[in-house]
Amino acid sequence: MDKKRIIANWKSNKTAEETILFLDSLAAAWIELPMQNKEVIILPSYTSLSAAYVYCETEGLPIKIGSQNISSNEEGAFTGEVNGRQLAEFCKFALINHSERRRYNHETDQDARSKVLQALANSITPIYCVQDENAAVPDNVSEIVYEPPSAISTFESGAHVDDLSNIERVLSVLKGRCPYANLYYGGSVNPQNVAKIMNTPHVSGVLIGGSSLSVEEFADILQAF
Repeated sequence: MDKKRIIANWKSNKTAEETILFLDSLAAAWIELPMQNKEVIILPSYTSLSAAYVYCETEGLPIKIGSQNISSNEEGAFTGEVNGRQLAEFCKFALINHSERRRYNHETDQDARSKVLQALANSITPIYCVQDENAAVPDNVSEIVYEPPSAISTFESGAHVDDLSNIERVLSVLKGRCPYANLYYGGSVNPQNVAKIMNTPHVSGVLIGGSSLSVEEFADILQAF
């Protein structure tokens, strides 16, 4: 992949109105940002997917939209679920197997495999999270994020970015197992460390949580490398 990808996981933050305000501010700053070698994917909450998609399409903001989750079921009587056919209206990507889903929603490897199948069946690219180099990766996954739980501030009060040498080691193992996949790092990424992470071997991009919620901080990340 020629371009580095910056994936913003907004988690359970921002209303539809706040999403539009964020994108409006980002669009105003966009012309000053060095975006020639970068691609941005934003993962809003379900309630903001339509607003984000319509804004980027109508305003010509070159950002791709993805979902933070996807149902493991097809369309049908599954109360509270959002299926792949519904998401495909707005999304090109879906985040699957994030540590927070595994911890708080007790999702399993089988759940994750089912979600991958549903994404692929609806022409949505799975962005698949793994917690270490030994995690199972379903077939036909082309985007893999290494995000150690110790680097997620949700879990650890002293969360910090993984050691760069360990990131390289883990991604090297994953590249050997999945040679055609694009590999990413996630966890405590910020404007101060993103350039070093991006320059680590095998890194095709980063998954960003809290630092993607502020336009100023997100712009600083885009400016930093």
